[in-house]
Amino acid sequence: MKQSSRGMIATVHYRGREAFDETLVMSLLDFLSIRFAGVFFTISDATNDELVRMLQADDRCKTLMIAAKGAGDARRRAVTAAKAECPNLSSFQLCDFDRLLTWYDYFPDELSHMSRLPVEKDTYCILGRTPDAFDSHPYAWRVTESLVNQVAEKLFQIDHVDITAGSAIFATSLIDIFLKDNRGRLNDGEWPRIVLANGGKLTYQACDGLCYASRNHDGMSDDPARQLTERLQIAAAITQSLYDERR
Repeated sequence: MKQSSRGMIATVHYRGREAFDETLVMSLLDFLSIRFAGVFFTISDATNDELVRMLQADDRCKTLMIAAKGAGDARRRAVTAAKAECPNLSSFQLCDFDRLLTWYDYFPDELSHMSRLPVEKDTYCILGRTPDAFDSHPYAWRVTESLVNQVAEKLFQIDHVDITAGSAIFATSLIDIFLKDNRGRLNDGEWPRIVLANGGKLTYQACDGLCYASRNHDGMSDDPARQLTERLQIAAAITQSLYDERR
């Protein structure tokens, strides 16, 4: 299979809540190395030591160790490093590593299709969830993220958009634009908002592979009230990023 001119970027923050599937990880790396022209991982310093050693020793991917300072920081560092490593690639796909494992595990054909999905210059394609994929998530995620998505739908004028899955495909030409003065705790709303404000184009693709599995657990409290409170705080941060610099 001929490689695309697209790179894959993933953020790794796996604290060992459960044993990871070494065979699945190796199979995923084979899959990505065939379908993407470059594979880049930022790995938090809180990640399981065995997984860190495995990824660092594998020549099918490039890795960068970073301090665990949240998803927004990890994604900014990942995109910056990937662009520096392969500036000639036309586009990149971004996804959290645990979600990437689930995507490959359940919907590998769809993930393969994403490597070939056309994305024009100055275009940012938000990758969200199909209704079935969204409904597979815990209640606290669904009830809070649905509110964020309602705000995003009105601001971006994209019907049924889901911005809270943490995944996107974007033209390399946009990276310097959406990373400039970038400071949000989470980039889910911030990056599309910056792209649109600077004359870029937003598109949307719903995916089955962004479904929920036990490995995608967020590590927050199992107490229902506490978990809902924590997810509300995340939703508020994403919503606020949709409005920064709009006043």
